[in-house]
Amino acid sequence: MNYISSKENILFKKIKKLKQKKYREEYGLFLIEGIKVFDFAPNYEYVIIKESKKELYDKFNKNETSLILSDNLFLEISSQENSQGIIFCVKNLVEEIDLNSRELVILDNIQDPGNLGTLIRVIDAVGIKNVILTKGSCDIYNEKVVRSTMGSLFNLNFKYLLSAQEPGIISE
Repeated sequence: MNYISSKENILFKKIKKLKQKKYREEYGLFLIEGIKVFDFAPNYEYVIIKESKKELYDKFNKNETSLILSDNLFLEISSQENSQGIIFCVKNLVEEIDLNSRELVILDNIQDPGNLGTLIRVIDAVGIKNVILTKGSCDIYNEKVVRSTMGSLFNLNFKYLLSAQEPGIISE
């Protein structure tokens, strides 16, 4: 367990950067807030706990990957107004798609994070596992997308289509 109370802490700076897409891509990590996430993403890099809530999450406090942040620093990372006081830092999902599957959804230029999260939940609910997002769609690791998927994000395979000419995706 590590206690962090300084904005100058290197690990705090790295985690705070994960609020931006370019750093999520660079580090291969994203943030998920709330204890319910643990059921879906037990393989986390770090668990970040708000100092005033550390007694609630005692089972994580003894872990080397646990970070206790002062309440002020935690608020800089949290995206929720009434946070549960726990954030998981999770590795990006592997982008693999079964192109031979008859069950494939292509989402074209979905820009609203809440809408993308809702679509991901619906796709998961009907049992489809492969999703392609076209260039211009919002980042699946955007904190609003992650929150609105309510865990469905971990049940699907994703791939971003960089161009219509990408081999094996769209044929003429």
